[in-house]
Amino acid sequence: IFVLGESSCDPNSPEELLPLDWNKRIIDCVFKGERDPTINKAVDVFYDVPPLFPEGHRSFWRTAAFANFVQHNLGDKNHRPTPSQWKAGQEPFEEYLIDLQPQFVLVLGKGVWDSLPARYQKGLPPITLDGNSKSQPCCLYPNDAGYAFVFAIDHPSYWQRKKRTVSYYRPWVRAAIEAAKQFHSNPRPIVTYCSWVRAAIEAAKQFHSNPL
Repeated sequence: IFVLGESSCDPNSPEELLPLDWNKRIIDCVFKGERDPTINKAVDVFYDVPPLFPEGHRSFWRTAAFANFVQHNLGDKNHRPTPSQWKAGQEPFEEYLIDLQPQFVLVLGKGVWDSLPARYQKGLPPITLDGNSKSQPCCLYPNDAGYAFVFAIDHPSYWQRKKRTVSYYRPWVRAAIEAAKQFHSNPRPIVTYCSWVRAAIEAAKQFHSNPL
């Protein structure tokens, strides 16, 4: 499992970019017994009964990964990422997929979802719960070991504004995980970007060996 957050701010730093170990620092806080509302809620959606803090949360993060999509230091928690900052997060996201090779990615925030790179993305049938609920999109990305199943929920900081709690999002995450399990148990034949690169190289070799 890979939890993809949105952004962070370090008001004490003048640097434009966050430190390279910033994501690790966030999760290290859990192991120090320090609570973070966003991180705690991100863990709770995976369980029918919220795990105890900090023991249960520590157990979760021992087998899961976390990173923010936006790499820039927003400076103030009230600031929103700029279009260029959103776009700059696309390449690191692809690198996370290669490095971590997750099977399931939970995206925190529709802003992140809308900013995911279009290249290599493969759409899937949306996740549904019942006839009264609007279906939610999901997709695949290659990760060099197969594919990462990607699903998004509202960022936890917006839950109160929408008058929703973790109990609203749990069924959605559960349904997405079940869909991911079904996919991974019987993956569809999808050409990965590696195959495209290999095909392009072979075409170039053929051309250069027999140019027009």
